[in-house]
Amino acid sequence: MHRKHKRRIKRAQHQRTLARRRRNLKSIGYETLEKRLLLAVTPAITSNAVTFNGDADSDQLYLSVNNDTKALQYRSDSAAPWNDLATITPSMTATQIIVDLADGDDTLSIDAALVKALSSQTDNDFRYLGGGNTDTIFVSVDDDDSFVLTTTKLAVRDSEWLLSEIEVANLT
Repeated sequence: MHRKHKRRIKRAQHQRTLARRRRNLKSIGYETLEKRLLLAVTPAITSNAVTFNGDADSDQLYLSVNNDTKALQYRSDSAAPWNDLATITPSMTATQIIVDLADGDDTLSIDAALVKALSSQTDNDFRYLGGGNTDTIFVSVDDDDSFVLTTTKLAVRDSEWLLSEIEVANLT
């Protein structure tokens, strides 16, 4: 009898513990945080070069020029705010922009303001290095821009850009 009584007491204690845990779980709330976007593309800046490195996932990179500050701008989401980097001016003797988005279905978009800024340089080096999967480049050109597209380069105005392992090119 004594053992049965101890078992009942333990069972009752266990039931109370479970009930207390259920009550505590019901009272635990959570708060939804704002949507956050981690940039999958990271820039690196040297004295005359900017390099954008992606990861193995599908990356998107948008490049432009800030009309007021003449700074190179980038973002990795079309709805995200622009991030200013190095200033591009016609007096620069060399400008190098290297985009290496690594593997994944990557997309690089360049607007007409950057095309114009790069073509005003005396010496520039623009490279888009694709990786595995399908890599795309979108370039906005003005109506009066001349361009030549081959499998390894895109010439817009007076600038030649090296394309490596890029499967799709769209000029708009």
